[in-house]
Amino acid sequence: MKFNDPSTDTHMSLIECAKLDDKLAWDKIFALYSPLIKFWAQQEGVQDKHEIENVCQEVLARMFDNLNTFSKPNGRGSFRGWIRVITRNYIVTKRMGKSPIIIGGSAWHRRMNEYATTEAADELLDSVSNLHPPEEKSFVFRKIMNWVEQEYSEEKKQMFRSVVIDQRSPKDVAKDFNVSTNVVYQNKSRILARIRAVYKDLF
Repeated sequence: MKFNDPSTDTHMSLIECAKLDDKLAWDKIFALYSPLIKFWAQQEGVQDKHEIENVCQEVLARMFDNLNTFSKPNGRGSFRGWIRVITRNYIVTKRMGKSPIIIGGSAWHRRMNEYATTEAADELLDSVSNLHPPEEKSFVFRKIMNWVEQEYSEEKKQMFRSVVIDQRSPKDVAKDFNVSTNVVYQNKSRILARIRAVYKDLF
């Protein structure tokens, strides 16, 4: 199955498709995480533009080589957090002159268990970021939302944005578009369900 295959209503997640080496899925992952990796590198003290680009390329390469090791133990953790740890680990070990160790698979589970006794496991990965987690999640969500919206009409896109982004009441939005409130609710639910189905592993 190809990512975003219009011939089926069963949508594999972005990560699942990337694990099957789907090019479009990989393109989206690179587009989504390149800006965040560069930001994280700056937060770790990397200032030279060339070095920032180098960190980004190295992290993306490691992500590509180790994606099959990624899993969410007990449904906790996120792909965003996994990439954040790889980025920080690469920078720190590079400074120490050692080979970076990729966190994933059994190592990922062990690290989660190590921290579980001192802090909530689902907060582990966010704790290594100096950027407030909701801001990162907002960036990821908005990027994904832009991709998903391309599959819907302009009217449905505007209804969705009015309710989800502008936080307007479905009743008011329904009046603007001359539709029933139920149509607004259904449109919101369908688009959110699409986001969850395909991009569920990213949050």
